[in-house]
Amino acid sequence: MRLSRSDITFTAVALLVAALLSMLLYLDLNRTLDAGDRQPIGKIVFKERVAQRRLDREPVWENLRTETPVYNRDTIRTENLSEAEIVLNDGSRIALEENTLIVLNFANNEALLDFSYGGIRAASGDGADLKVRSGDTEVNLADAEARLSSDSPDSLQLEVKKGKAGLQRDGQSNEISENEVASLDGSEIKTRLASAALVEPADGERRIIESDKSRVLFRWTAAKPSKFELSRTRDFRAVVMSQPAVGSIDLSLSSGVYFWRVVPADEQPTPPRSLSLLQKRGVVLHSPQNGRSLPVRGTEATVQFSWSQLDLASSYQIIVSRDAAGNDVVRQETAQTTLLTMPLPPGNYFWRVKPVSSVADAVSPSAVNSFEVKRLEKMPPPVPVAPAGATLLQRVVAEKGMVFAYKSTIQGERYTVQISSDAKFGQPVVSESTTTGSLLLKRNLPEGTYYWRVLTEDGDPSGVLNFSIRSQTEVTSIFPVADRSVVLERDEAVAVRWQGSAGIPGGYRLVISANADLKDPVVDQPSASEGSQVKLGPGQYFWKVIQTGSSGEALGESRIERFTVAVRPPKVMPVYPLAQAPVDMTQQENILFRWQPVAGATAYRFRLYREPGRKQVFEQFTPVNQLLYTRLDLLDTGLFTWSVTARTKGTDAESEETVVPFRISLDQGQKPEFISPDTIFVK
Repeated sequence: MRLSRSDITFTAVALLVAALLSMLLYLDLNRTLDAGDRQPIGKIVFKERVAQRRLDREPVWENLRTETPVYNRDTIRTENLSEAEIVLNDGSRIALEENTLIVLNFANNEALLDFSYGGIRAASGDGADLKVRSGDTEVNLADAEARLSSDSPDSLQLEVKKGKAGLQRDGQSNEISENEVASLDGSEIKTRLASAALVEPADGERRIIESDKSRVLFRWTAAKPSKFELSRTRDFRAVVMSQPAVGSIDLSLSSGVYFWRVVPADEQPTPPRSLSLLQKRGVVLHSPQNGRSLPVRGTEATVQFSWSQLDLASSYQIIVSRDAAGNDVVRQETAQTTLLTMPLPPGNYFWRVKPVSSVADAVSPSAVNSFEVKRLEKMPPPVPVAPAGATLLQRVVAEKGMVFAYKSTIQGERYTVQISSDAKFGQPVVSESTTTGSLLLKRNLPEGTYYWRVLTEDGDPSGVLNFSIRSQTEVTSIFPVADRSVVLERDEAVAVRWQGSAGIPGGYRLVISANADLKDPVVDQPSASEGSQVKLGPGQYFWKVIQTGSSGEALGESRIERFTVAVRPPKVMPVYPLAQAPVDMTQQENILFRWQPVAGATAYRFRLYREPGRKQVFEQFTPVNQLLYTRLDLLDTGLFTWSVTARTKGTDAESEETVVPFRISLDQGQKPEFISPDTIFVK
């Protein structure tokens, strides 16, 4: 029997670290970077999908949540189809569109934003002095609101939507007024009026939608005929719609982030505006499952609660009560993640989760689920899981160990694992206790069949499973099949395949020889996998595979199998009749089928078929490269196909079949000749 990878590898890993995974996941979800004693300069008030922050001089990126504080020298970025908004302590607002990176570089009470790439919407607070720096260009947004976008270090587009912005570069200053657009390409700054006025939706508007789709009215004013464009990306590479429209267009859109603009005739496009459609989502409860009973032997159980994550939620309120209406509250706690553990005494409970969000209309509380904490007077026996009927290698068990896994009703209880060579457990060879749901055993067990079970502290036994120990691995040859021929194209390699015992470090050694005792092998090579490609000439061969350990020692081997290699002759080339050629049988009483000779061919197989349906009407072997067919009684006018294959000496391998369709016809227009009587009519 083949060794079980799941028993040796998967079960060991999965069950030994099962208890640690929950803790590691909990710590990862709660992981936040330490900002030390620095004071926050603002906070994240909105986040859609993925936004990350990296503290100054820290290499690690942290996933941001709503209400997360931000600090001086923070680097913040967003990913595809994501956005985030920051509100600074002075009231300034900075909205990051998708694929955007900024650095909050505040010093000497001056709010300076280093803008690397992407798109931002920035508005200074009342009396605040907000500046944005992009490369060698600095934009002063004191008492102003603007949109900036940059896709390369030398390009920048600035649109002022309110107030006036100062633009400085290379010692030159430019003032950009409301509804003006400044474009920087290299060292040149170009200023123009917006080619159209975009009315609604407002730039950066967020709408809450109840269903999958919602209708959105886009309006603008333009002096010239215009084209409306809608995209999923700021650079309009993923255009959703592009069509001419006059002043407005009404669309049905699904949730997500969109960018829209208007392109008047013979004018540059307007700077894009963003729109977020946020579908209202509720929390989904995961565990405890609704109606589940949680057994406990002590005075209380540690209950683990988990639920789905909402992007727009900054925290969650978990409410556990004794009634479905939530009036008799037992415990109420706040969590920043979607995991929480809570000790509870025996009883019946109801629980729900309420998300907390700065966009309250976009989130909704969960349904109410129930569960029971039930005290058990007597602990039921566990259920053994693995190994179950597996065969394991003696050496691996002694050096690496084997895992006995079981499933218990109550986590953390003490059980005893027993192993015996007889099913009645008269004299167990192993009897060890554990509380982890598994037992790792390293022992040199003799070859044979063993039985194992798990006992409770009260001595109640579980069901019984068995496993086997053997001293050598089992290797099974798969291809070439024993005593069969392998037909190859010229210069083609033989794909040798086998199956070894899984979960054992090491590899294999393939041996192929023309001799039955495998002396003077033509192939003797290692392989890290269960297969190899080898070049062999025509003839008879013998082969086996040896499974080796990590030090190259032999652990087991397959049986010696025999096979034959034959090289397929080249394909026959037809001469007459050729494909689709008509054969006029008006003056003929036979057909001479001809083809080019194949070097070394000893015989050719000729077949004749009637079409359609390819019904075979004739087959014959011939030693020469032609065949005279005289049985015209089997033929009629219509479609036929003839084929030929070649065989060479010393092998039954045939070439690829050459198939030639042709048509048999008669000359219907020939003048009839009367033979008898000579006189047909006499008056």
